[in-house]
Amino acid sequence: MIGTTGAEHTSKIISKCRSLKEFRYEGCRPLRQGCQYIADGLRDMAKHHQGLTRLYLEGSYGCSTETDPVGSLCEALKKMRYLTHVKLGDCGLEQDGSKAVLRALAPQKGLISLSLQENEITSKNARQLVKVIQSNQSSLEVLNLETNELTSVGVEILVQAFAKGSSLRELNLGGNQIGTRGAKALIESAKVFTRLEKIFLDENGFTDDIVEELQATFGNKLQSLEENDDNDADDDLEEDDDEEDDEEDDDDDDDDNAMQELSQALGRQKLTPDDVSI
Repeated sequence: MIGTTGAEHTSKIISKCRSLKEFRYEGCRPLRQGCQYIADGLRDMAKHHQGLTRLYLEGSYGCSTETDPVGSLCEALKKMRYLTHVKLGDCGLEQDGSKAVLRALAPQKGLISLSLQENEITSKNARQLVKVIQSNQSSLEVLNLETNELTSVGVEILVQAFAKGSSLRELNLGGNQIGTRGAKALIESAKVFTRLEKIFLDENGFTDDIVEELQATFGNKLQSLEENDDNDADDDLEEDDDEEDDEEDDDDDDDDNAMQELSQALGRQKLTPDDVSI
């Protein structure tokens, strides 16, 4: 465990790096200020060096949107154009932080492995996930979303990203809440996962008949399903809530795009503040 002072010194070192290819800062559990130091160091490095390919920050507790580190981290991610392996599991991103990080990762074109487990990601983040997957359709081999809060709605959206094929070798959706509908969505899309070697779906509240269908579909690629308490009775209620939330999220994205277009249009005009009314 590295304290705040250690994080500060690490930040100063990486901010001056000009040829760093891999940065590991896993399980260090820095406090809020320590997270800020590391995120700022990565941001400052990325201003001069965009060649980092592997970024491992798993267990860097405290990067939620309630703190500033997620903003600096996103600034760095937007500039790092050659990332292939990203591990941001258990970083306390939560729903809004995950949304910001996924938006920052969307321009990437060569991601091979993406790990975002234990970040309280919900189905509202599914559309941002789809954009990242589609941008890395031919390269992404490992996707780890274990122990989040994805429901059937999120998985139904997620599988749409693989409509044109998948290069995934490993998919981890264990410890979510995907239920019957989510399982059926995976079963129906199984044929696109031609390279799949392992799929983790434990602890998702599947009924016995769904477990049998999954086993029949994925065979020995399907990892252990020993821990599956049947909570599927609440599945439909959760799905309805997620559908409403997802529509709100789409509206937010539309509003953001509209404001961006308006800003660009106004930027081309010679206007005074009195000329604009919103």
